[in-house]
Amino acid sequence: MNIKKAIHILQSGSPVVVDGKTIEPEQVERVKLESGEELFWVRTDGSLWLSIDPSSDDLMFFQDIDEVPEAGDDTVLYNGEDYELSLESVGRMFDEEGEEIDSIEFKDFEAGADILRITAYEVTGDTVASVGTVVPEEALQEI
Repeated sequence: MNIKKAIHILQSGSPVVVDGKTIEPEQVERVKLESGEELFWVRTDGSLWLSIDPSSDDLMFFQDIDEVPEAGDDTVLYNGEDYELSLESVGRMFDEEGEEIDSIEFKDFEAGADILRITAYEVTGDTVASVGTVVPEEALQEI
């Protein structure tokens, strides 16, 4: 299954399988970055979520973690690993009806194939950390 079809299925509320795990969407948020790029963040009822970039066919599979590691300028230490800054972006988040629900800022740090994303939400004031990896499009399956 391709990325665009997966987005359509998830937006309709139906589940997909990603890397052997069933993702049942609780919320599909559209994130419009200042760069003009548009992402979809698909949240489950637990701590698992997807970040999907339809323009580049990038699919990232994340799990929220309990702690938010202290980030330096270009690095963050998590579980004994040094993660290096690879992306810094800001944008606005929209719900399924197109209503703006928050402004966000996030930073991605990488250590090998692992990604640590730290996201700050302006409206709620929350900061959330998640760890994940890039998943190939072939890991997507319909149920």
